[in-house]
Amino acid sequence: MANTRMLARRAFSTGNFGVGKLEQGFKEFGPGGRSSVAGITASLFGGTGFLGKYLQFELGKTGFRLYLANRGDEQDVRAYKVAFDLGQWASVPYSLRDEDSIKRVLEGSDIAINCIGKYYDTKHLVPHRDASGKLSNVNFSLEEIHIEAPAKLAELAKSVGVSHFLHVSALGADKDSPVRWLATKGQGEEALKSVFPRATIVRPGRLFGPEDRLLNWFAQNAASFGVIPLFNGGNALLQPTYASDVVDAMVKIIEDPEDYEGKTFELAGEHNFTWRELMDFTFDITYQKPRVVDLPLAVGEMAAFGLSQLPNPLLTTDDAKLMSTDVILEPSSSAMTFQDLHIKPTPLEKVAFNYLYRYRTDGGHFPYAEGYH
Repeated sequence: MANTRMLARRAFSTGNFGVGKLEQGFKEFGPGGRSSVAGITASLFGGTGFLGKYLQFELGKTGFRLYLANRGDEQDVRAYKVAFDLGQWASVPYSLRDEDSIKRVLEGSDIAINCIGKYYDTKHLVPHRDASGKLSNVNFSLEEIHIEAPAKLAELAKSVGVSHFLHVSALGADKDSPVRWLATKGQGEEALKSVFPRATIVRPGRLFGPEDRLLNWFAQNAASFGVIPLFNGGNALLQPTYASDVVDAMVKIIEDPEDYEGKTFELAGEHNFTWRELMDFTFDITYQKPRVVDLPLAVGEMAAFGLSQLPNPLLTTDDAKLMSTDVILEPSSSAMTFQDLHIKPTPLEKVAFNYLYRYRTDGGHFPYAEGYH
């Protein structure tokens, strides 16, 4: 690790984070690896998502100390603890609507990492009264998650003396985008920068990997419903990015945060694909033959509206817009890329088979295992 100057002071607490403190300043030492000490303490929000959990495993390999902000039961996240050496990981309960709990996650850290994100408003089946007293079934909206949360986390990080902030946004983030998801991502960047101008922003392309919402989306829908919707011919372009490559980039940034203060990274794979090409690629691997329904965007939005009312929708009206919008690296962009971090993006075709073969209609990988009957 290049960063040897930062000391971390943190109050560890026992059990339910009540009494019993251990304050320990420490520096980088050891040969590198899990049982070394990186000299950096990080607070991670959104660490149980697709990208966040992979980031935890990589930070554990290199001796970071991590405080995981956890909204659920500690038993739900205990699997991540073994990725770290003894005493290097703690789960801290918090709520985005409780500032004191957020401060407890942040106190004593050198860098705050925000991986919180969602593709849709999270909902309850039964409406409840929100903070304004109105009936609503929305738990967290995109605006609260993508705009209010980054600004709040950054403001509280500054108030407790956190020196650095790393925020995960999205490729194509634009406050003026007609796609609500991209618009809220862009507005969130602005809100963050107004509070923490030195924050580092990472904009990954659409992620692919074992738990993705991209290739798995095609295969799962084909398996469950036998129908795949495409919008406006499925000709919109996207630039898929391997989740592990994004994590490698984030780790490099976290190791030397001063070098990347105020920078923006746009992290995308080397090749563009249309949505139709990705669909064909998926079914070339899985041998599935679903019915493909090509819809004009306006019709697709109407069809998706009903599905978007479910607590965990497979498709929303905003998804339809996103699948009709080009989201690729722009040649005119001044943002840094994988190349600036000396990372070569992993090709889609190199890893996709490893997690798509389970959808194969001929029995997954079993027919190819010698001696299996």
